[in-house]
Amino acid sequence: MERKGFTLIELLVVIAIIGILSGVVLASLNTARLKARNAQRISDARQVALALEFFFDDQATGKYPTSAIVDFTTGQTLLAAQYLPQTPIEPVTGRQAYRYRSNAPSVSYCFGVSLEGTAPINVPDNDRVGCRSGGADPNVLTPAAINYAIGP
Repeated sequence: MERKGFTLIELLVVIAIIGILSGVVLASLNTARLKARNAQRISDARQVALALEFFFDDQATGKYPTSAIVDFTTGQTLLAAQYLPQTPIEPVTGRQAYRYRSNAPSVSYCFGVSLEGTAPINVPDNDRVGCRSGGADPNVLTPAAINYAIGP
């Protein structure tokens, strides 16, 4: 007597293989999503740095803003809309992932962001070491989670 169809063992093997493959795909997707969120944060930081440079160029005194450029509790942009038309929003939670500090005479600044995962070592324009050094320097960004920073 010849049977048509699959045995239970064959079906279980196929289901196990499909499960393993879907697990690998989901793990890859999570890594890609993390990289995409970090790319968005870096892009936001670069846009803010550009807005700060425009602000600096337009000031007769040649200074950067002394206070935070974005009030993240209200979402209000403290730079004029001509410099920064849209407030950068943290991709995951909307939490305050961005930090801004200006030194006392406002001739320098540091703008930093908390990236997910490991610190970006080879990301262009990453000045986190320069922005985090100096002890009591007002340009030092907090918290310690800031691992990407841009300065002038």
